[in-house]
Amino acid sequence: ENVMSPEGARLLRQAVDDGHELANHGAEDAPMVSWPRDRVTAALATWETRVQAAVSGTAARWFRAPCGLMSTTMASVVAEQGYTSVLCDVYSDDPGIDNAPFHTAMLLKGMKDGSVAVLHAPDRPSRRQTLDVLREALPELTKRGFRTTTLSELFADHPLPVVAEAMENHW
Repeated sequence: ENVMSPEGARLLRQAVDDGHELANHGAEDAPMVSWPRDRVTAALATWETRVQAAVSGTAARWFRAPCGLMSTTMASVVAEQGYTSVLCDVYSDDPGIDNAPFHTAMLLKGMKDGSVAVLHAPDRPSRRQTLDVLREALPELTKRGFRTTTLSELFADHPLPVVAEAMENHW
């Protein structure tokens, strides 16, 4: 809903203009694993509507499941909608632990070539630490030879499998 405010829309547009990619995360900040198909579909569509109102012409083709939890129903809807689901390999529960030095240390310790890290947007007081984490970690990671990139660039040379059918057959 922060995207709906003029300031939220301006910041989102600036992020996209600066080369950042967007990933659909659903319309609510809540796990979707127990939701029926129609509610998952509606959550993805609502997110798209809100984001398109702020950043028209920007297509998000990535999906990050809330809380990193994915159900078979979610996987099917995500694939049907043309998204590629992405998770991370570096995570330190930054929304649940208010300790910027801890998150900085976890990021610096966990990053490897090709890593995907999740840090939450500083859209509320409990997440403002993300700015401190980035201020501390990015220069150090740059010194180590890392650079930031987009998911599209990271996976450009690596076709991604469609997992929904495999999940349906496996579960």
